[in-house]
Amino acid sequence: GLASPAEKALFESSAGAIRAQRVIELLLTWLEGRVLLAEVFGVERVRSGLRLRTSGGSCDCERLVICAGTGTPALAAQLGVEIPIVVRCHPRVTFLNRERGRRMAGLQDSSGAHGELVYGVPCGDGERYVVGLVGPDSDASCDQATGILSSDIGPLVQRVQDYVSRAMGGLLPEVASLRLCHTTKLGERKDAFAVWAAAGAVAIAGNNLFKFAPALGRVLAEAATSN
Repeated sequence: GLASPAEKALFESSAGAIRAQRVIELLLTWLEGRVLLAEVFGVERVRSGLRLRTSGGSCDCERLVICAGTGTPALAAQLGVEIPIVVRCHPRVTFLNRERGRRMAGLQDSSGAHGELVYGVPCGDGERYVVGLVGPDSDASCDQATGILSSDIGPLVQRVQDYVSRAMGGLLPEVASLRLCHTTKLGERKDAFAVWAAAGAVAIAGNNLFKFAPALGRVLAEAATSN
């Protein structure tokens, strides 16, 4: 399904797409109802430790891990921690396979031979395929305080569609659907992340964190219990 511009390519047979929703659902079953789903409006220090103000009421705790995506800097700032993420908006464009049921591998095209640097990921149903741009000009700008789009997403979507038309004959070139995702980068470093600590609390920020979830879970647990 790909018109490869290279004489050689690396095929990693043990790799695959991350099924984030399935993983989250599995983790929730392990926790057996011990997760409180609520919106957090603030965090403050109290005599007993830390207090969260949430839509489900107040919650006091001794230890706190802040991992709230675009909301992390504002929550951490209430504990005196400054986190310098850059919030932008990334389009992921979905296309249909020309041959129903045909399996296509994930893709990382860094050649630029077809005019763009892209990644591609098969969807779980085997009938759809997602393509997105890679690089410093792959995202649309957002208001840093609200995360609301402040530029047109259309040109980025068109660049993806043009790439698919040129390079991926296994896909129908019409856009089937579009998903917009916030990115929370530390500068322009695509996969960089960092952890900040402040008496009783740790905060993590960076981009593409789900890629590193198994390792990050252990790191954050250790940081939270030793800080």
